[in-house]
Amino acid sequence: MIEKENPYYNKKYEEAYKKSLANPEEFWTEVGKLVSWTKPWERVLDNSHPPFTKWFAGGELNACYNAVDRHVEAGGGSKVALIHDSPLTKTVKKITYAELLDQVSHLAGALAKLGVSKGDRVLIYMPLIPEAVIAMLATVRLGAVHSVVFGGFAARELCSRIVHAEPKVIIAASCGIEPNKVIRYKTILNDAIEYSSHKPSKCIIFQRRNIECAPIDVEMDILWEDAMKMAGPHECVSVEANDPLYILYTSGTTDQPKGIQRPVGGHIATLTWSMSVIYGMTPNDVWWAASDLGWVVGHSYICYGPLLYGITSVMYEGKPDRTPNPGQYFRIINEHKVNAIFTVPTAFRVIHREDPEIKFGRKYSLSSLRTIFVAGEHCDYETKEWAEKTFNVPVLNHWWQTETGHAITATSLGFGHSLCPPKYTAGMPFPGYDIKILRSDETEASNHELGRIVIKLPLPPGTMTTLYQAPERFCQVYFSKYLGYYDTMDAGYRDEYGYIYVTARDDDVINVAGHRISTSALEDVILAHPDVADATVVGVPEPTKGEVPLCLYVIKRNARKTEAAISRDLLRMVRELVGPIAAFRLAAAVRGLPRTRSGKTCRKSISDMAKDKEVRISGTVEDPTVYKDIKTALQKLGFAHTAPDPQSGAATERCPLVESERMSRGGAAGCALIAGPSPEEDIRSDTVQIGHPNRWIRYGVVYKCVRELVGRSEPRPNKFKDGSPTPVCASGPADRRRRLVKTRARAAQLARPGRGDGALGVASWSTRRTPPECTTDDDARPRLVRVPLHGSCLRDTQCPLDNNKSTNKRCNAVRSDADYDCAVVMDGLPALGGRCRLVDGGGGPAAARSTDRRVIEAVGGVRTGLERRQDGSAARGRGGVCGRGARQPFLCGCGRITAPRLFRGSSTRLGCYRHTQWKKSETTS
Repeated sequence: MIEKENPYYNKKYEEAYKKSLANPEEFWTEVGKLVSWTKPWERVLDNSHPPFTKWFAGGELNACYNAVDRHVEAGGGSKVALIHDSPLTKTVKKITYAELLDQVSHLAGALAKLGVSKGDRVLIYMPLIPEAVIAMLATVRLGAVHSVVFGGFAARELCSRIVHAEPKVIIAASCGIEPNKVIRYKTILNDAIEYSSHKPSKCIIFQRRNIECAPIDVEMDILWEDAMKMAGPHECVSVEANDPLYILYTSGTTDQPKGIQRPVGGHIATLTWSMSVIYGMTPNDVWWAASDLGWVVGHSYICYGPLLYGITSVMYEGKPDRTPNPGQYFRIINEHKVNAIFTVPTAFRVIHREDPEIKFGRKYSLSSLRTIFVAGEHCDYETKEWAEKTFNVPVLNHWWQTETGHAITATSLGFGHSLCPPKYTAGMPFPGYDIKILRSDETEASNHELGRIVIKLPLPPGTMTTLYQAPERFCQVYFSKYLGYYDTMDAGYRDEYGYIYVTARDDDVINVAGHRISTSALEDVILAHPDVADATVVGVPEPTKGEVPLCLYVIKRNARKTEAAISRDLLRMVRELVGPIAAFRLAAAVRGLPRTRSGKTCRKSISDMAKDKEVRISGTVEDPTVYKDIKTALQKLGFAHTAPDPQSGAATERCPLVESERMSRGGAAGCALIAGPSPEEDIRSDTVQIGHPNRWIRYGVVYKCVRELVGRSEPRPNKFKDGSPTPVCASGPADRRRRLVKTRARAAQLARPGRGDGALGVASWSTRRTPPECTTDDDARPRLVRVPLHGSCLRDTQCPLDNNKSTNKRCNAVRSDADYDCAVVMDGLPALGGRCRLVDGGGGPAAARSTDRRVIEAVGGVRTGLERRQDGSAARGRGGVCGRGARQPFLCGCGRITAPRLFRGSSTRLGCYRHTQWKKSETTS
C-alpha cells in the first residue's frame, strides 16, 4: 500500500516484514548475529517436521553468558543490572552486572555440586526478588532447564508441577509478602514435596530475614548462604540452539499441567532484538516490566530481555494501589529514572479508581519516562487516554501470548511506527508472523470483519517448540483445527491499513441472535462513562436470542451518579454506539471484578455463575471475596438463583466420613460414588477427591471421575496443611502399597446391630435427614434415594438398572420400609462403558467390620483386599471401572440386579438388599 493511500505507511517496516516472510533464512540470520555463539549454526531454518520447527539448528550458545558475562567482559560490570524496590519491606537493592555474575556463577557451582547438569530441571518457587533471577540464570548457566512457579500458588498447584517437571533441585524463599499478609512459601513447599511422587534431591532456601525465617530440614534443605559457599564459580555450559531454556506452565489446576517449552537460541536472539525494535530502548536506559517472574512477561522482560540487551531492569515487589498508596508507579518512575514501562491496563484502572485526582502521584517528576506499553488484556480507549494524559507519554498496546514469548503485533518504535495509531489497535504484525483472519468456514475474512486469528507456519524464532512431555497434545491443541496454521484462539479483525485488532478470546465472542459481538467492544463503550472505573461483559442465555450480554461494572470513588442512573446511561450508550443488535439490557454495579495477578478478567467464572454452574476460584485470582458481591448482583438481574457458592480452587466439596483408597497405577482410574452431606448440616471434616480434579462430587449429583493418572499413585493425606486438597497425581514413595487414607473425622464407632435393629448407620451421618426420593423424570443427573440396611451392611449401592439389558435406562426410586434404618445411595446412575458392572466392585463404598469399629471406605475401582467368593474360599479380588475387573452382577430371586459384597472377616451377601442371605466366611481376612 503506497503512502498516499495509507497515512500509517512505513517503508522501513514494510520492507522488513515482507522480507521476514519471503526470505526468512536471510532475515533471521541478521537477528541471530545479535547474540554470542560458541558454535555457529548449520541451518537457519529446519522445517522438515512441522510444526516442530527448528531455528539456528546446530548452533551452540549459553543464555547466561549472553545475559551477564559478555557485558562484564565488554567493560559494563559497574552498570546496574537489577533494581529491587519493595515498599512493603521499605528496601531498595541495586545489583551491578559484575555482582550479578559473581552470585550467579557461585550458585551455579552449588547446583553442579548437587548433581544438576545439562537438561536437568530446577524448580524455582520465589517471590519477585533478585535471588529469583539469580536462580534462573544459574540454572541456565549449567545448561539446565528452570521452571518458575508463581509464588501465589498453593501446595496443590506446586505439587502438580513438581510431579510433572521432576526437578532435581528446588530453589525457594522462606516467604513472600502481600499488603495484608505473609505467604509462607517454605510451609507450602514442604506440603507439596510430602505429597509428591517425585522428591528433589535437595532444596536451596533463601531466608528473608527481614520478614520471616522458616524452619529448616537439615537432611533436605540448604540455606542460600551456605550454597554460595559450597563451590567456586562455575563456567557457562553451551547447549544446542533448540534445547529447552525453560518450562513455563500455563494451565490452571484442573487439568494435566501444560508446560510451554522455550528454545534457547531463537528466544534470546529475538528478545535481544525486540528491546530496540519494539520498545526503542538504548544502552543506558532503565526498563520496568511491572509483572511477576511466574508469568511469561517476567521471564521475557524482567529477566532475559533487558539483561540480554545490557540495560537496567526494575523489579517492583508491590501493588499499584495498596503498598501503601496509589502513587507508587509515579514514585518508581521518579526515583529510578525509568524510561519505559510494560504493564497491564488494569494497573491504570486501579490507580484511576483509587486516586482519580492523582493526589498521590502529582508530587513526582515523570520527566525520564518516554513510553508506556500495555498487554496481557484488552486495553479500552478510555483507560489508554487517561494514562496518556496522566503520564504525558504515548501508551502503546501490543498483543502476544505465553506460547509466543514476545509480541505478535506491536507498534514498533525501532521501525518508526506512528505513536498515534488507530483507536483500539494492538499494532502491526511483528516480523515473522504471517497473520490471517478466518471466518468459521475457514475462508479469509474481509477488512473489519470479525474472525479467528491464526498464524501461518512456520512460527518465527523464540516461540514455543513443544509442550513438555506432551508432543501429541501440542499438535492437537494448537495445530489440529486449522491445518498449516497456529491457532491463537483469539478473535479479532484487520483494518484497511494492516493494523490488527484483538477483541477477545474467541470464546468471549457473544452470539446475539446470529450476530457475533465482541465483549471487549461493549466494554470499550461502557468504560467511556465518567463514573465507571472497571467493567466486564459476559454472555448469558436468553430464550429468544440465544445469548445476550450482561455487564458488571465498578463505580469510581468520586462518582456523582447512583448505580441506577449509571446503569441507565450504559444501556443508552451501548444502544447508541453499538446498536440495538447488542440487545444490551443487563447491567449492575459490583465492588470489584475477579482478576488474576497478571491482570486478566475471569469472565468464564462469572458466566458460569450466571448459568447456575459450579464455580471454582483459581488460585491466581487477586481478590476471591468479590465473588460474593458478584453473585448478589447476578441475582438482582435474574440469574444465579441456584448457583452454589464459589469454592476456592484449593478446596474440594465436603464429604461425610469417607476414606480414599488407592487408585490403580495408570489407565482409567478411580470412579467412586459418594453422597454429599445433608445441606442442613455442614461437616467440618476432611474432604476427599476421587478421579479427575475437575469433576467434583456434589450433593445429589454424581460425576464420572475417571482420568489418566500421572506417575505413581501412593497413599497420601487428602489435604495439605493450608487446606487445599492434594491433586490426583500426588503420591508418596513408590515402594509402599497404598493404604486407606484416614480422614480427620473420627472413625464411626458402632455397636453390633441387634436383631431387627437394622444397621445403626455411621455416626451422625446415615441417621441424618435424607434427601427427597428419586423421581423418574428425564433429569440427566442421578439423584439420591434411600435403601434399607441389612445385617452388618452399613452402606452399599444397588445397581440402578431394572435388568442387565438397557445400560442407560433409569430405574424407579427405591424406598425402604419405614421400620428400616436407611443409607443414602445413588439412583439412576448411567453404567459406564455400556456395562452393568459399576456396582460395588467398581464404585460403591465398601463396609468393613472389625469387632465394634467400622469404617466407610471409598472404593475407587481398585483392589479392596482379601475378598471372599460366594463359596467362602479366599480370593484376591480386583475392583474395576466400567467392568474392568469388577465382580459380575447377579440376579436376585426378586429380579433385582446386585453383586457380591466384601465384608472383611464376616460374610458375603448372596441376595439383593431386601432379600439378603449371608454366608459366613470360613477364614478371616
